[in-house]
Amino acid sequence: MRESKAHQTGRRVHFIAVTPPPVNGMTLMSAAMRDALCEAGPLSHYPVTNSRGLKGVRWTVHKHLQMWRRLRQASRAAHRADVCYMVPDSGYGLRLNRVEMRHLSKHFAHVFLHHHVSTYVNKRDPHMAAIIKRLGSAVTHIVLGPEMEQGLRTQYGQDIKTLTLGNAALVPTVTAPRLRSQLDTVGYLSHVSLPKGIDRFMETVRAVDRAGHKINAVIAGPFADQETGARVQAFIAQNPETRRYAGPVYDAQKETFWDQIDVLLFPSRYAQEAQPVTIFEALTQAIPVLATPRGCIPSQLYGTGWVLPEDRFVQQACDQIVAWRNKPDAYKAAVTHALSLWDDHQKTDAARLLDVVNTITQKHMT
Repeated sequence: MRESKAHQTGRRVHFIAVTPPPVNGMTLMSAAMRDALCEAGPLSHYPVTNSRGLKGVRWTVHKHLQMWRRLRQASRAAHRADVCYMVPDSGYGLRLNRVEMRHLSKHFAHVFLHHHVSTYVNKRDPHMAAIIKRLGSAVTHIVLGPEMEQGLRTQYGQDIKTLTLGNAALVPTVTAPRLRSQLDTVGYLSHVSLPKGIDRFMETVRAVDRAGHKINAVIAGPFADQETGARVQAFIAQNPETRRYAGPVYDAQKETFWDQIDVLLFPSRYAQEAQPVTIFEALTQAIPVLATPRGCIPSQLYGTGWVLPEDRFVQQACDQIVAWRNKPDAYKAAVTHALSLWDDHQKTDAARLLDVVNTITQKHMT
């Protein structure tokens, strides 16, 4: 357990969530939220990590064994006025959350659930329904955007309490992004898998080539499996002069990736997609993003026309890329708009972060 030292009085927040490792959008956002709460008031952090690199069921079991131990630690240390901050799991992990939440309701004055997946938002899940019922009025849901808020209310009742906090508040801002003047390279940055849309990315690049516009393509991220890796390697082998696999990229390598591309394609069909940090990272770099309407992506890219229907993504993304190639001024306007959109999100979510942190750390609920 780790505790903040700057504050000695006030209602204590007990923070139980997965933080890196593994390194992904959700764990990075949880770590940033932990730091924001630590700055604002008394906080006890109970680390849950995957330092052993486990996968699948083994990671799920190991994760929830850690969470159960951390929860018991927090319960023993908590005063009745204290609150608990948790990030719900998904899939089978949500069933285990259901057991854990029973413990929460007995030991904390209030629980804040920060939602980072959309599966139980898009469709009513009996385990999430049981969690919400069990916690009753003593739970506030932190949602990423209007789509998530409306989904929770539709599935679990209009009277649930919500706070909206987009991930933009927790994504570092780039001080001097490069304002590109022409589109030469499209990029893919995610888990390299069919759910994340790697097939759609490759088909879009092929469609642009067939339209007579040779385009460079860079794919970054870990392969989901050998079969997917083989498909990507075959795609690259078709035109190795313009196509490249960069592998998993982190830190300085990610900065290099952003510097190499001019448009990000995010053609996801992933059921858990919520509000991808990768999209915000692209916007900070003044890079336009063409994406599918999963989770909160429509509100991330509001007013752009860059959110494309899944069943027509390949053709419409191809058409947009060709249009930007043919009209450099239109592409430069899109670059400017990407940066403006990021500024709007960052300012809005920075103000919301203050509100959320103040609500969590205050001594009395309003």
